[in-house]
Amino acid sequence: MNLFRQQKFSIRKFNVGIFSALIATVTFISTNPTTASAAEQNQPAQNQPAQPADANTQPNANAGAQANPTAQPATPANQGQPAAQPANQGGQANPAGGAAQPNTQPAGQGNQADPNNAAQAQPGNQVAPANQAGQGNNQATPNNNATPANQTQPANAPAAQPAAPVAANAQTQDPNASNTGEGSINTTLTFDDPAISTNENRQDPTVTVTDKVNGYSLINNGKIGFVNSELRRSDMFDKNNPQNYQAKGNVAALGRVNANDSTDHGNFNGISKTVNVKPDSELIINFTTMQTNSKQGATNLVIKDAKKNTELATVNVAKTGTAHLFKVPTDADRLDLQFIPDNTAVADASRITTNKDGYKYYSFIDNVGLFSGSHLYVKNRDLAPKATNNKEFTINTEIGNNGNFGASLKADQFKYEVTLPQGVTYVNDSLTTTFPNGNEDSTVLKNMTVNYDQTANKVTFTSQGVTTARGTHTKEVLFPDKSLKLSYKVNVANIDTPKNIDFNEKLTYRTASDVVINNAQPEVTLTADPFSVAVEMNKDALQQQVNSQVDNSHYTTASIAEYNKLKQQADTILNEDANHVKTANRASQADIDGLITKLQAALIDNQAAIAELDAKAQEKVTAAQQSKKVTQDEVAALVTKINNDKNNAIAEINKQTTAQGVTTEKDNGIAVLEQDVITPTVKPQAKQDIIQAVTTRKQQIKKSNASLQDEKDVANDKIGKIETKAIKDIDAATTNAQVEAIKTKAINDINQTAPATTAKAAALDEFDEVVQAQIDQAPLNPDTTNEEVAEAIERINAAKVSGVKAIEATTTAQDLERVKNEEIFKIENITDSTQTKMDAYNEVKQAATARKAQNATVSNATNEEVAEADAAVEAAQKQGLHDIQVVKSKQEVADTKSKVLDKINAIQTQAKVKPAADTEVENAYNTRKQEIQNSNASTTEEKQAAYTELDTKKQEARTNLDAANTNSDVTTAKDNGIAAINQVQAATTKKSDAKAEIAQKASERKTAIEAMNDSTTEEQQAAKDKVDQAVVTANADIDNAAANADVDNAKTTSEATIAAITPDANVKPTAKQAIADKVQAQETAIDANNGATTEEKAAAKQQVQTEKNNS
Repeated sequence: MNLFRQQKFSIRKFNVGIFSALIATVTFISTNPTTASAAEQNQPAQNQPAQPADANTQPNANAGAQANPTAQPATPANQGQPAAQPANQGGQANPAGGAAQPNTQPAGQGNQADPNNAAQAQPGNQVAPANQAGQGNNQATPNNNATPANQTQPANAPAAQPAAPVAANAQTQDPNASNTGEGSINTTLTFDDPAISTNENRQDPTVTVTDKVNGYSLINNGKIGFVNSELRRSDMFDKNNPQNYQAKGNVAALGRVNANDSTDHGNFNGISKTVNVKPDSELIINFTTMQTNSKQGATNLVIKDAKKNTELATVNVAKTGTAHLFKVPTDADRLDLQFIPDNTAVADASRITTNKDGYKYYSFIDNVGLFSGSHLYVKNRDLAPKATNNKEFTINTEIGNNGNFGASLKADQFKYEVTLPQGVTYVNDSLTTTFPNGNEDSTVLKNMTVNYDQTANKVTFTSQGVTTARGTHTKEVLFPDKSLKLSYKVNVANIDTPKNIDFNEKLTYRTASDVVINNAQPEVTLTADPFSVAVEMNKDALQQQVNSQVDNSHYTTASIAEYNKLKQQADTILNEDANHVKTANRASQADIDGLITKLQAALIDNQAAIAELDAKAQEKVTAAQQSKKVTQDEVAALVTKINNDKNNAIAEINKQTTAQGVTTEKDNGIAVLEQDVITPTVKPQAKQDIIQAVTTRKQQIKKSNASLQDEKDVANDKIGKIETKAIKDIDAATTNAQVEAIKTKAINDINQTAPATTAKAAALDEFDEVVQAQIDQAPLNPDTTNEEVAEAIERINAAKVSGVKAIEATTTAQDLERVKNEEIFKIENITDSTQTKMDAYNEVKQAATARKAQNATVSNATNEEVAEADAAVEAAQKQGLHDIQVVKSKQEVADTKSKVLDKINAIQTQAKVKPAADTEVENAYNTRKQEIQNSNASTTEEKQAAYTELDTKKQEARTNLDAANTNSDVTTAKDNGIAAINQVQAATTKKSDAKAEIAQKASERKTAIEAMNDSTTEEQQAAKDKVDQAVVTANADIDNAAANADVDNAKTTSEATIAAITPDANVKPTAKQAIADKVQAQETAIDANNGATTEEKAAAKQQVQTEKNNS
């Protein structure tokens, strides 16, 4: 069985070394009979950020760290998905290496599985469904349809997914890359087939035997049995094995033997499951075999290459060794996992309980976790822009795990190795480690061992395990999607000139496992890309030396002059940046350090030596004056001698001209002063006797077992105060008798001091009161049944026994208080007796949450309509929770829950507002379109442009209706859309322009007619009337025209008609002809008149012509 399934098995309750995160069962929804496909095994985790597809991609060239390589693909559109988790779902964790996920629970709470594969929101321990974020990055869903082991897989069975491609700039060595990315497996196999019904009656255990299990193949067409997990407390199982209490739902019984015939195994040959894996990846197979009442049982796990039908490995799985690591061959991408009963493990089945069907059952397994291994990479590196020579430099490196199982952090199983550049050394004790985004159960990394190989200039940090903030046991792994940050310091020294220095890193690690199959080698080494750091020369000491103020009175004249010359050289070096000195021409560190040394040695200081003599002399005088060990006359004599010795030494120092000379005379003077002491005897001996008495009494108290350490500390503190007071009194005494009396009293008081012995009794009394109160409280919980109350009281009494033992074993008050509080906490938190109703409550809440989520997906519903449906869901949920609470039996709970779920699921969102608004918009559109169509003022083309604009306005209105959320928003969108539609007008410019041109042509023609002098006014007016009539006809033709071309033709025809109109010219030509005829007759008569001269005739003709012209 998989030990991470049921909540009751937690670190707090059973110290067996598992962690509190547990695996949920998985609903079988795939269509492939026995294979968890690559697509199923790569479901993206909820609330997980998308990752780069390349397992080796560097996030940026500057940092040199690897990016998270697991890019998660989108779920296929036709792939079944489980119901959404409720918003208040607690954080989930992958067993033995699964990543702690968002909404992390408090450290004291574990995880819990739902018996029906439905994730429940519980305040205590819980587990995520196999396709939820709690299982890491990739989830698989087992399949529903069984295929016999020897049957050929369907032609459309999904092929294994190839490993993610490696980027061109990726690291050259990246082991375990196949443990991450698309196609890496991360799933849990269960046997909770809805078609298989098991009986919960522990008094009459029943085994359900079947020859078909959806999603699995039965080996050799055999059979398999199933029992309900409630039978784990029956005589079929080892009741005292806490591992068995992890079972939930159906438990598979792989083996059986006839009670009367040891050769009859009832055709129980085992079960097989086919899964897709990535070649060359690691596969963790996570389960144990539940033990029978005789503490027997084991399972043979056989791993085969599904395509070649060849056996790859066999391992026997009993009750220990949960995580089994198998290295997938490089040419395998589909495996058959066969779970076969180990009949030899129960060769003597006499002590196994015989079932009512005559068989003894064994090799029980619950769910099986399948995970690809770990994959570590350099996730991030945080560095300062530059390092300074001869200074410490901090390096922050974050190591991430984006595999599907934990990387071991046990002792010596994780190593981070850095090869330092020449001139750079590791700073001892500088390493600090943290988990930036947590790890699991408030874990902290134990101090890593640091091995600094100075010869190779290589530092190696090696893991030593993981503990918790409370110092309790925890899983010693780096979980998936978690990271470990290592911060350490190096000393950049002996870098002669400015340059870039390179650091080289290696990670040696292994996937956490309990059992390694077929001698696999889980340890791998990742060689990371080198990273560089720029180094500049250290001028701090030189700048400090130049900035220091010099008091000339403290030094000789010659040393002051030399010091000023050296300062000028220092200023030149310090101003290299300001003077833009080329790098090649700048001072080396040796030049800078040499100049500092010269500056420091230039001044010959006599004041320091004199001050040291003064201090030593004052020290001796003060010691003598403050001492109660000598008389005042002795003190006066000593002070006189001290002053004389000091003055003699100062006189000799004032004669020196070198620092060595000053030092020599100063040392000589101090040596003389050191001899100016007086040695006392009586008081030191008395103090020594008291100290001995203190030591003896404290040893006696230490050996006593009747008191807490805190009580011992109180007694020892009292002894210390007696000792302190006695020493002080002795220092103030002036006679031997006073000293002796003080000593005698102090020793007597010390020997009479004893510690108290009352704390443990009070703690046990308080613990008993809490136990009784908890027992009294158990029947008062309305969410429990009578059987659950009895079970809770039984567990309270068991916890009481262990609590009393723990309290009695404490030695200090702090331990007593802590252990007492811990045991009280255990008693007060025994609340696991409400499972039936809690499951029903949570299922109702999940159904309500799912119904609300479905309500929100109705695209054409407004917020008010969704809120109305949600309110109905809330009311149904509230009433349903109340109805469940008031019933008593499990059957009543199940029946009531079913009715409540039906009621909730029947609630639908009623979408009315948006469809009604859309209808109004459509009506306005049709009305306006008809109005435009009926108008003769526009051409077909102008109407068509208006139709296009009308379509746009209608679509905009519908788009705005779709985007509206509230009823008010819908009304606004509808009104605005209708207003916009009503404002659409068809253009009328084509016909109006044509009429204007006709009018212009008519005006021009009338002007031309008026200029025709051959016609009379009446004749011209008649012509202009014709022009006006032509205009009327033209306008009518234009109005009747449909298309633009029709308008143009009507205009052109009318223009031609107008242009052809001319006035009649009949009156004036006739008159002119009559005048001409009269002139001709008159001239003829003049010529015939013989009575006139030629001149007179000419004059007469001239007069005729003049009259003609005038007419």
